[in-house]
Amino acid sequence: MFDEIWARLQGYLASSPGLDPDPSSPHIDSRIREDLGLSSLKTVELVITLEDHYDISIADDELETLVTLR
Repeated sequence: MFDEIWARLQGYLASSPGLDPDPSSPHIDSRIREDLGLSSLKTVELVITLEDHYDISIADDELETLVTLR
């Protein structure tokens, strides 16, 4: 299941224009804002994509603690 989630994350990052630096080869410990350049809005979009696909719910207060892709 991890491989599927990781592939989905990489696909999302690769298809998101304007991220800095190039997100084509993120690693699991990439920092969401500092390394990948995801804004708060992009981070929320990513979480919503994952929630919808896997039929899960991630609490808003958990979003505030996200630092890396791990």
